[in-house]
Amino acid sequence: MAEQEHQQASEQVNELAQKMEEVILGEDGLPLSKKALKKREKELEKEKKKQERLAREAEERAAREAAEVDHGVDNYGRSAINMSREKTETKWTALGELTAEMAGQLVNVQARVQGSRPVSGKMCFLVLREGVETAQAVLSVDADTVSKKMVKFATR
Repeated sequence: MAEQEHQQASEQVNELAQKMEEVILGEDGLPLSKKALKKREKELEKEKKKQERLAREAEERAAREAAEVDHGVDNYGRSAINMSREKTETKWTALGELTAEMAGQLVNVQARVQGSRPVSGKMCFLVLREGVETAQAVLSVDADTVSKKMVKFATR
């Protein structure tokens, strides 16, 4: 009989231990009230919905970028060093030779990008430097030559 009472007592202790594991304790070490538990559940649900929304948006963004045709892929990116192996007929204009009359014309310059500042996803400003000369250039998305990915690459 004493053994049976002992077994019942140990079962009750085990049940209480399981219940205690299920009880959520607050910062003060005391069990949370019903109101605090509901608030916590709402916060967890809100966080879950936020994570789902972020994952969905990331998938949509990846699908949009994959579907976007990059027609300017040959015009940008990391390229190998030429080291004057190839001669082209390209006429280069030094930054110091640029004038106000050349505004709107297509000119070829060789310079490094000193700074870049994105204006939007479709346009950025570049500060070009050649020696002590600097010039500001605008790079904007074009239907034929400049893609959004090219503008993003230029702003890095």
